[in-house]
Amino acid sequence: MKKVLFFLPMIFVFAQVDAQITRATVTAGGLTCSMCSKAIYQALVKMNSVEIVKANIKESSYNIVFKKDAAVIPDDIR
Repeated sequence: MKKVLFFLPMIFVFAQVDAQITRATVTAGGLTCSMCSKAIYQALVKMNSVEIVKANIKESSYNIVFKKDAAVIPDDIR
């Protein structure tokens, strides 16, 4: 039996994709009082790219919704 080897041309398509972060959950460890939680909340709300911030005190986290077409820089959130 003969073996036939086929070479198929491979086509690679490159496209630029502009992805945008729309939501994030940030966990803040070590929150011991409501003043700490409030300070972080106020700092997040003041950011130009943030539209909504919801605090979850039990889990020490913040759910953030970003403004549409806003530049989100993760290092700024830290």
